Amino acid sequence: MLMHRSIAIRLAESVNGLGNAGDVLDSLTGKWLERVEGSWFRATALLKGVATEVWSPEKYKLAHIRLHDVIRAKGTLDPWEGAALLFHAFVGQDRGRLSHTAMRLQTIDNRDARHEVERKLLWLPLVKLEAGQSITDDAMANVILRQLQFRAASTLDSDTLPQICERWAEDSERIPKPEVKPIMSAVMWSSIGFSQSLKAPLKPRLQAIAGIGALPGELQNFNADRTRELLGGTDVAAAGIPEIGTTTQMMFLFAIRNIRDLVSLEELLRWLDGVAENIQQQFDAMLEWSIVQSLGAFIQERGLPNPRKPMTGSLG
Repeated sequence: MLMHRSIAIRLAESVNGLGNAGDVLDSLTGKWLERVEGSWFRATALLKGVATEVWSPEKYKLAHIRLHDVIRAKGTLDPWEGAALLFHAFVGQDRGRLSHTAMRLQTIDNRDARHEVERKLLWLPLVKLEAGQSITDDAMANVILRQLQFRAASTLDSDTLPQICERWAEDSERIPKPEVKPIMSAVMWSSIGFSQSLKAPLKPRLQAIAGIGALPGELQNFNADRTRELLGGTDVAAAGIPEIGTTTQMMFLFAIRNIRDLVSLEELLRWLDGVAENIQQQFDAMLEWSIVQSLGAFIQERGLPNPRKPMTGSLG
């Protein structure tokens, strides 16, 4: 990854026994460091990939922790530096730095800037995807990291989204504190249920709908307030979504994109038969929405079974 001169100087200053950091940087430029443009540098081919061959695992991790710390000390970061911050914490295997950075990247105020950082996290959607694997040995840190992993995979339109949903659910179940677990589960279900990615599968979307409906009362009220804020916009009303729509119904609406064939429709029908009656009622009521009617969602004319009530149109 590219390194700004100010970060390189801070890195040199973190090593005991070095003199003027700027002189050290200039002396390394050429054979070891390449000036890309202006104040930006990167390692030359002579250095790439050799750290694990010449350093112990402990020293290798320490180098990445130092890189993480000097990047963080810079203050305002560009998207590449934000992504590098997480990468170095991950390679350094520092649980505290890793979870803190993951939370920091998810709370960037500017949405465009947040998405730019997520686009730079090309490696994150590929990490620890096998059943039973966790990113760290801490349950809370894992859930925070899975949330960022889900966001990055959604932004990058990654094919690993189904696996990430599965691992996120597994990690959420491992949270030891009963008072925290529903909160973290609510975040997970809300993220999956309102995902706009076509690669977020139907099964976790339906699990999110059921999970949101089983939350404690105060969390359900919080989600209901957020949904009312969403439905208060004029664009939403113009689209044919009533202001009395519930969180469950909005999640069903987002799940429309997953109902593409007879198999997915049958999966939905089987699931509806096994859930609480109030969820079934909300689904039935949503079928009357004009936006659902215009999309022709959940059923098509060419022989698919009627899910709950008569509808016409082509399958959304």
